[in-house]
Amino acid sequence: MKLRLWISTLVLLLTSTCALGAQYSGTLGKSAISFELANDSALYFYNHYRTPIDLSAGASSDKNTLIFIERNAKNKPIGEFHLQIKDSKLDGYWLNVKTHAKLAVHLIQSTDLRGVMQSASSKNRYIRVKCLNNGTRVTMIDKATDKTVQKLMVESSSCSLFTVSIGDYNFDGFADFSTAGESFAGPNTSRNYYIYQPKKHNFQFNEQLSSLVTLRFNQQSKIITSTNQCCAGSSISVDSYRWQKNVLKQIEGVCYKRNDNGDLVAKERKACY
Repeated sequence: MKLRLWISTLVLLLTSTCALGAQYSGTLGKSAISFELANDSALYFYNHYRTPIDLSAGASSDKNTLIFIERNAKNKPIGEFHLQIKDSKLDGYWLNVKTHAKLAVHLIQSTDLRGVMQSASSKNRYIRVKCLNNGTRVTMIDKATDKTVQKLMVESSSCSLFTVSIGDYNFDGFADFSTAGESFAGPNTSRNYYIYQPKKHNFQFNEQLSSLVTLRFNQQSKIITSTNQCCAGSSISVDSYRWQKNVLKQIEGVCYKRNDNGDLVAKERKACY
């Protein structure tokens, strides 16, 4: 907690213009990179590829040094950023944890008016988010050209480097995206879903998906499952859906009620209404 508090405080000191944190641009070795810092998290990408790479905060014995750890797909550390704070600059090096080779890192504070980059990205696009007085704006950007493809205002209950999630929510082979929805007292979660329209080359809000809670998407069976818990877990409804001509149709539903012994017993779906 002390590490998180220190880095969060440090971010506030580093920036007064970006609500989510601090943005930087510069070089890692001979490669141009963009770097985003917010609270105890950070992201960066090589400008040639523009695929965001997650970084997690590492422990540092020097209060003027930031350490961020880069991990591979198996969550094993592969590199470390060691950055010294100098006014609006971050200078230091990137360390290969296997070979111990070092590459110099030089970053200066910068501002991208489209907002901060998101951890999630698709094959051809990366995403930036900006929190405005009237809502949250999501900007889809082409990785190859860095040109804006689409801007849209979205519903979101959070604003961070991880506001947007990517997934194929209608199983058509195209990447869709979602943002955090309402917060509930219990385990239920909701998200706002935006489905990619191949013919129009844009994203559109999907009210059906967004009205359901705690969704799981099975890419093999192409079935969507919604689990809704109520009344301190004494009532749980599980509903399954399939897409039929771009309309979500319920194919199965079951209600679980706790008996006097505390065991969940399956009943007809209407028992949970």
